[in-house]
Amino acid sequence: MPTLKLTPSQRSAVEIYITDPAQADDFPEAALHGSLLHFDSSRDRAASILIEALNSADVGDGRTPDRGAVKALSNVLDKLRKQRVAV
Repeated sequence: MPTLKLTPSQRSAVEIYITDPAQADDFPEAALHGSLLHFDSSRDRAASILIEALNSADVGDGRTPDRGAVKALSNVLDKLRKQRVAV
């Protein structure tokens, strides 16, 4: 059950692409608590969620990718991967 501390830009991207009520059915195991992103799942599932969110941000509105969110979510995924190595 990984927990990651987020920067403001990472939190914003997570709010839009992972924890928004429109995503609730897709990612019920992800929750924001202040600046902490908590996954009630395995690290592999957490990585899968982040990759799916990254892909959504990369598509953006169908015309323009959300580059800021892509970078922020990539950094969150990197944190998750580093956390795995550190443990």
